[in-house]
Amino acid sequence: MKRAAWAFLWMFILVVSLRAQSYESSPFSRLNSNAAFTVTAPLSTMGSYNDAWWGFVYGAGYNISKHHSVLGEVMWNRLSPTSEALAPIRAALQNNDIDGHRNLVVLTANYRLQFEGRSSECT
Repeated sequence: MKRAAWAFLWMFILVVSLRAQSYESSPFSRLNSNAAFTVTAPLSTMGSYNDAWWGFVYGAGYNISKHHSVLGEVMWNRLSPTSEALAPIRAALQNNDIDGHRNLVVLTANYRLQFEGRSSECT
């Protein structure tokens, strides 16, 4: 049952993203925004200290022209340590009920150069 739920979720994400690409861009607007759901999967040596977890990103900005814009974003991720990472702390305190989590918050400001619209195909 769990595998079927994951397969359905990934199929939904794939179909929604493909459907979203088929729309033409909207008329020029001065304000822009974006929102996203994130999944954090630690790589390499960090994988032994953190589990995969989730978060979100939200950004808003101003379009200076059709090609130039500035954007500010905030990203929040919740991180959870593995049992192996907590083992030394549990041993030092002689308490196996020790648990924890961390919150990662990042603020960014970006400049975006974009070219939208139809592209000419060479034949």
